[in-house]
Amino acid sequence: MSNWNTMASYPALDPGFDAKTLINKLSALYVLMQNCWSAKDLTPLRPYFTDAQYAQYDRQLDSGYRQAGLTSHIENIAVLGVTLDRWHVSGDNDEIIATVQARFTQYTTDDKTGKLVRGSKTAKKYMTYEWTISRKHGVITTDGTRTINCPHCNAPLEINKTARCEYCGSIVTVDSVDWVISNIKGIAQRTEGR
Repeated sequence: MSNWNTMASYPALDPGFDAKTLINKLSALYVLMQNCWSAKDLTPLRPYFTDAQYAQYDRQLDSGYRQAGLTSHIENIAVLGVTLDRWHVSGDNDEIIATVQARFTQYTTDDKTGKLVRGSKTAKKYMTYEWTISRKHGVITTDGTRTINCPHCNAPLEINKTARCEYCGSIVTVDSVDWVISNIKGIAQRTEGR
């Protein structure tokens, strides 16, 4: 593993890098993640996760909620802050560690009865996460719309709609051209109220 570098040094590697744009993207992605979790459908997240992280997240949702006939409701979501802490090169990838702080309410209901199983509709949860995001080393951030082609059949992709190539059916992530989540770790949690 290489040494970690301060984020101030990253633009030397990628002159087009804009921390504020990435922070805004991660903030929006956090809200999307919570909404997808509540809907029990992670499909919209597929392009933004590594294969391993997506599979882990989907397994957690499947074993904890889908198979049990439960729904986790995550509401009143507020991203309180996102910081880009440090970066390094790991193998063929650049990796950034980001801290995401959020507040939300969370409760679980039984799908058949609608009854509250656990949690609270009013208690506020405060969470701090450490996200590892990665992309191929050497990618340079560019302004404007980027055309992405399927690496399997070279067809143009509409990556915002789905992670599946409409032509050959391959699952595609954006890590060759953009940042994807490769790890999520909860590092602090507290609850206010009941």
